[in-house]
Amino acid sequence: MKTRQMNLIIAAAAVLLTSTAAQADTTAYGEYYYGGVVVDIDRVVNGYLWIEDATVNLYKNAHIKTALYVGDVFSTSGSVLNIYGGRIDDALVITSNYNGLPEATVTVYGYGFAVAGVPVPERTPELFIQNQVLSGFYADGTPFAYKVDCFAEGNFKLTLKLGWILSEPELAVSPEAIHFGSVKINDTVSQTVSVSNTGTANLIIQSIGFAEGSSAEFACASVPQLPATIEPGASIPVNVVFTPAATGAALAVLMISGDHVDTAQIMLTGTGIKPVITVEPAALDFGQLNLGQSAIGMLTIANTGDADLVVQSMDFAAGNVDFAWVAAPVLPMVIEAGARVDLEMMYVPTVEGNAAATLTIVSDDVEHPAVVVELKGSAVNPVQTPLEQMDSILKFYDQALKDKTIKGVGHTLKAAQTQALLVRQMLVCTRCLIKGGYYKWAIYALYDIDKKTDGKGCPRDILEGPAVPELNAKIDVLIDTLKNK
Repeated sequence: MKTRQMNLIIAAAAVLLTSTAAQADTTAYGEYYYGGVVVDIDRVVNGYLWIEDATVNLYKNAHIKTALYVGDVFSTSGSVLNIYGGRIDDALVITSNYNGLPEATVTVYGYGFAVAGVPVPERTPELFIQNQVLSGFYADGTPFAYKVDCFAEGNFKLTLKLGWILSEPELAVSPEAIHFGSVKINDTVSQTVSVSNTGTANLIIQSIGFAEGSSAEFACASVPQLPATIEPGASIPVNVVFTPAATGAALAVLMISGDHVDTAQIMLTGTGIKPVITVEPAALDFGQLNLGQSAIGMLTIANTGDADLVVQSMDFAAGNVDFAWVAAPVLPMVIEAGARVDLEMMYVPTVEGNAAATLTIVSDDVEHPAVVVELKGSAVNPVQTPLEQMDSILKFYDQALKDKTIKGVGHTLKAAQTQALLVRQMLVCTRCLIKGGYYKWAIYALYDIDKKTDGKGCPRDILEGPAVPELNAKIDVLIDTLKNK
């Protein structure tokens, strides 16, 4: 090897003698670079390649080809040689010429290095090799092998640097931040984080969890069994959910860690919102009505929260007969934040006295899921004047004739109709007496009608039918009213 070095030195000296001002010289048997130049070589170099006080980069197509029995790379003081690819037919020589410049820095970039067939432990930074074959693979997988000779004198040694390009996993997550937006309290929104391996070796995921201080309102809905292996170019999903328990902003950091990679952090944010139901009035009093009358009241349901309010049901208490909707609301009913709905309710009393009921409104307000509205009213049977009572009797009688629940008694149809008409005429005449204030004579007339319809047979009844007893009862009430006048 020393003979080879001497031959190269003599050849280089010859070049320098012929062109001392140049910084790069090319001859039929080699190339010589010096004077601080930077050269990229991705081609054939015939013979030797001499580097002194210069930087040379060898790439894939570089070929230091034997010419005139020489095919060496000679790197001496002041040189920087980076080998990313290419072939060297003979040897790589790293030496010193004691010119006061820094010693040569030679680096081979690749992986799977071996010296004389013996593997070099990964991440070994440098080697001292003398006349032994260095083999391995460049970054693109191309194999190489050539002799390396490092200069040594006493305790002074030069070394070959190894630029390890290792097959490593690389952890990537997408997205790197998730904003769940505004979510109702107790509702759940799901998002997916894609965990990918963008490296060149299997990625082993060891843990998936949340950083200390993260809100408990965030959780992982589905996590692969750990440890999980992700092959290069593959990915796995992690489903993350946000279920707010209170209003306001929430924050969490999802941590995903694996072997030989930095821990990934995904920022999770969301805001809890809620509807707030307000019902006015809390009690609806319709006041006092006469039987037969009705009243309408207004019920307002408002949403004072910051999320949609869903009214699911509005039910009256069992047994209610007096209170009802004017127009039944369509359920479920959605009331937007800040909005209100006015509903009309009516009270139609069916009996005298006080009436009470409750209306229960069920919604998704988490704090007030059921609101109870008290309903009340009262009804009286108004005292009618004698004339109003008489008009009521006439109305009842006409309807009964129409319904055939009262009819006249006679041997023929015509005779029966005549009897029914006779009673009506008697009622009309009685009305005239009442209207004129002749209450005493009206009482006599009513007694006469009553006797002919009381079912006692003496005198003989001139009316029959299921409504006759009610007619008699109404006449008796009117007689009592007139007696008190």
